[in-house]
Amino acid sequence: MNKPQPVRNNEKGFASLVVALIMIIVLSLLMVGFARLARREQQSSLDKQLAVQAYYAAETGINDLTKAIPTLNAYQKTNVIDQNACLSDIQITAINALAGTNGTPKLPSSDVDPTNGISYTCALINTRPESLVKSGLGAQSAWETNFSTTGDLKKMTVSWGHKGHYTFRTDPTPVLTPKAEWDINTPAVLQFSITPLDSVDRDALINSTFTAYLYPSAGGGSVVYVAPSTNPGGNAPIVPGDCKPPADGVADESYTCNVTISGLPGVAGSYYMVRIVGYYDTSDISIHDFLDTGGTHLHTVDGQAQLDVTGKAKNVLKRLQVRTPIGKSLDTDFTLPSAAIESQATCKRMATYPGSTTYDTSTYASNACDLSAPRP
Repeated sequence: MNKPQPVRNNEKGFASLVVALIMIIVLSLLMVGFARLARREQQSSLDKQLAVQAYYAAETGINDLTKAIPTLNAYQKTNVIDQNACLSDIQITAINALAGTNGTPKLPSSDVDPTNGISYTCALINTRPESLVKSGLGAQSAWETNFSTTGDLKKMTVSWGHKGHYTFRTDPTPVLTPKAEWDINTPAVLQFSITPLDSVDRDALINSTFTAYLYPSAGGGSVVYVAPSTNPGGNAPIVPGDCKPPADGVADESYTCNVTISGLPGVAGSYYMVRIVGYYDTSDISIHDFLDTGGTHLHTVDGQAQLDVTGKAKNVLKRLQVRTPIGKSLDTDFTLPSAAIESQATCKRMATYPGSTTYDTSTYASNACDLSAPRP
């Protein structure tokens, strides 16, 4: 009788099946991961494209508003524009109606590309801000601005500085050193000039332009306007600024130095020209806290417009904020370039001959500007 053979369990096939299942699961997870990564990259690329489109839509809105500033400025003189509310369709219609009567530009449609859902959705406008600002004024560079205020201006504050530059001068007496000896972490010195423009002629400009040098030190912070006509031969004072490091958690604060100018001779409706030249360092500048005799805060007029536009592309939003000069207003002639020169009889008649050049300043001086007059 034969003995029964023992049964042998061969598990090699089962182990292979388990390994194959594990490999399938791993490959499936890899495929899912790659698919998600591809979708994420595709979405990121689309978001970047939409962000660029939204940015350009906002920039288009800024350009549209900038072109229409004369109209917006005229509209706000008799109407209220809430700087915290988007321009309404009713306001836009009224503004464009005003543009039609005075020939200034109208506000175009906010739909930049309606087919692809690109537009600017909200426009905030303030043509009478409480401050005038200039960002990034370089060393040896100048900034000029003309403005009026809503009342009799008697006092204002100039603030300046540069992010991260918080080393202030400690000289007992302010010293203007060579640039090579100036600490690179110290804010700039500002040459500040203000000219009332109530009377625009050579003598008035010379006799009313007040100039001071604003110095970045820890102390002081005030100066009184003195007209040169009452201080003949007097030098422009060097005024220590009240400079303080930024508060905790505000490490990017730019306006660390402050000087208040008081005693300004303005009356309601007066216009001014301010010119600021920076030395040693780049500066961010703010002129603010315009106060009248009673200490009431004033708004600027015909100085800068504060524009804030939100652009939209599909579901992506981009917001831009800018300051832009208003320039010549619709009811005043006080808009002067920084290098304005007023003179009389500046025309000369010149005749050039071989070996000589003559200028007519006597016989034909009365009609020197008349190019059709006979030559001498």
